[in-house]
Amino acid sequence: MYAAANGGFVDRATVYELAGYPGDRQLKGFTRPISTVARELEDQGVLTGEEPFLLHAIYGSQSEPSWATGFRIPDEAVTLLRENFEGGSLWPESQKDGPKTDSEAPKGEEHGGGQ
Repeated sequence: MYAAANGGFVDRATVYELAGYPGDRQLKGFTRPISTVARELEDQGVLTGEEPFLLHAIYGSQSEPSWATGFRIPDEAVTLLRENFEGGSLWPESQKDGPKTDSEAPKGEEHGGGQ
């Protein structure tokens, strides 16, 4: 939800904060559960395999280039989540008064998995 409330992007620091991760934890494999669910939904015929991947790791940190700087969801997911949840109990409190637009969220280099 946080990514949808911020134009499709959630930065690394926010992931750590929301998940309660210690600062020394790596995010290696963070997108793996999404990949697993997508593959299972394809096997069941719910997804075709043509849909955009739901969570992309974004890289580009100057100090740690191999670490994800954040994660991005596709624009279609942002629209769907905003239409169904914006302002509701699942929507991030800090974003109820003014979510960022997609143009404000960093794009970066995308990969399907990552730190």
